[in-house]
Amino acid sequence: MFVWSAATRIYLALGATDLRQGFDGLYALVEQRLELDPLNGHVFVFANRRRSRIKLLFWDSSGLWLCSKRLEREAGVEIHRATLDGWVMRVGELLVPVVAAMRQELLAGGYIQADETPVAVQMHGGADA
Repeated sequence: MFVWSAATRIYLALGATDLRQGFDGLYALVEQRLELDPLNGHVFVFANRRRSRIKLLFWDSSGLWLCSKRLEREAGVEIHRATLDGWVMRVGELLVPVVAAMRQELLAGGYIQADETPVAVQMHGGADA
């Protein structure tokens, strides 16, 4: 089991990653794609196209770790609804000061310009409303 501090960030590489890559390849991806230092103590997560395999790359002050996991369900990881709800609520809490600062900045201006471009609403299942 790994124990990380509260300051440790977990970065997820968006898109599919060729997980045949090892230390050097994933190290280069962190530097080039994420534009971060792989030796900063944070955790970098990579997944294949089907999300059936993941790799974690991180530095622990004595060396670089590369952990690999094969997820047994081809569809990927199923996350419990209560966990997702908790994540959404936490993100909402973290956005409160951002929204307050944006509101203050907006109201401090001389005028407000609104974009009234219509946007199609997607219904559940991918069909437009």
